[in-house]
Amino acid sequence: MEYWLIQTGPPGETIGGGMYKKMDDDDFPRNFIRVDNIDAGIEKFKNAGGSEVIGKQEIPGEGWSFIGKDPEGNPIALFEPMKK
Repeated sequence: MEYWLIQTGPPGETIGGGMYKKMDDDDFPRNFIRVDNIDAGIEKFKNAGGSEVIGKQEIPGEGWSFIGKDPEGNPIALFEPMKK
């Protein structure tokens, strides 16, 4: 997958992002929410009615991510940065 990383300031001090070409018709932009503990964030998300799309996975050298849908079907992602 071709992916472009976007940084708005010094690494670790700002929220960055990325862009890539749409992979299929079910692929939509998603917002990543930074969390201190991905496991606790996933549990809270699911308890609030969210559903899992792509379970917890490591982003090597960066941290952990989780992608889900809120109760209305909107894509939401969680991200816990690697502690350095």
